[in-house]
Amino acid sequence: MIRKIRIENFRSIADSGDVYLPKFGAIIGKNASGKSNFLSAIAFLKELVTGVDIGTAINGITPMTSEFFYVTGSPNRPAASTLISTFKFTIETDSGRHFEFTYQVGLNSTKQPPFFINSETLIEIVNGSEKSIYTREGENVFGEGTSSPTKILLNRLALASHPDESSQQVANAIRSYTIINEQPKLRGDAILVSENRIDTNTVEGLAVSLQKKDRELFNAAMACIKKIIPLFEGAQIQAIESSTASDSVDINSEEKKNPKLFFVLWSYKGFVPHSSASLSNGDRRTIFLMLSLFNSRSKSFFIAEEIENGMHYQRLAKIVDQLRTYGNVKEIQVLFTTHSNEILAALMLDEVLYCRKEPEKGSLLTAIKETAQYEIIKEELRGGSTAADVVNSGMFE
Repeated sequence: MIRKIRIENFRSIADSGDVYLPKFGAIIGKNASGKSNFLSAIAFLKELVTGVDIGTAINGITPMTSEFFYVTGSPNRPAASTLISTFKFTIETDSGRHFEFTYQVGLNSTKQPPFFINSETLIEIVNGSEKSIYTREGENVFGEGTSSPTKILLNRLALASHPDESSQQVANAIRSYTIINEQPKLRGDAILVSENRIDTNTVEGLAVSLQKKDRELFNAAMACIKKIIPLFEGAQIQAIESSTASDSVDINSEEKKNPKLFFVLWSYKGFVPHSSASLSNGDRRTIFLMLSLFNSRSKSFFIAEEIENGMHYQRLAKIVDQLRTYGNVKEIQVLFTTHSNEILAALMLDEVLYCRKEPEKGSLLTAIKETAQYEIIKEELRGGSTAADVVNSGMFE
């Protein structure tokens, strides 16, 4: 889980200040206000912690180096050779320990590769006191109580490989985050899933992954989806020998040596089982969200961009209810962006963060209850107001 974030000089964010993230909640705001950039900062951290080099991770965000940093037309903006972005996260691990992790990304336009990790610090917070785990300056990493540094490549995050137990616990927590920022993949060969290559960016891969991990949890996920899609009956997953697979299906030689292939179809009441290619976009998105949630580890973090994409509006409240219910049961932090009034009607005020962009300050993220607009009209809204009531009042026009 991430309890608090602070981001400086990243994309549309100049300085977010300290932002406390809810256990369950949504980020709202106008188009181009910068909502996605806050989620991108978390996704970027996960990429680096999995061991991806910084250049590759940045290319996943933007092809232009200048767009990684906060862009303003001010003549006082620092020269490109001095640009630094700062990311600070207060992280709770599975065991309930709290850590503060800060790192800086720098750009030196005169060198190749231009991006580098400028610094890192990992601190454990125990009963209000801080205990240093390690610090990094450039390529030098100093563990607690050591005077001689270990070396690390400038384009790699030390947290990804630092050997002490505390660092590994934080890194494992971050690696467990589930981040959905696009529609599920749809491949022609998706009905066949190899145990050697389970792609959890597809509904088939998610279904096989969950069934192999925990059959009882898989059944619970199917029951959850049925509550949202009434005609849905479940996923049919059949293990087959790779040698019996159709010659028309592309299976590489390594997979042909492995007999563990899984054939996946989807069952609906009154219909012949079919592949995901015949699912509606809304059904595929619903199944993908729920299977991703149930695949998430307890006490981890589930993040999704605009969960309403491709959905019929009458389905949205049920999806929010399932996200909240399962998140509470498994202690999974859930955060998503939305523009949907139907979703807002299912949320309470303390579950919503409001994103706005100001000319001189960039994108800012604030709990609705802490905004000046809410203070002005809260008397008119007292008594069980939903987030939709607040937004529909016109206070954020």
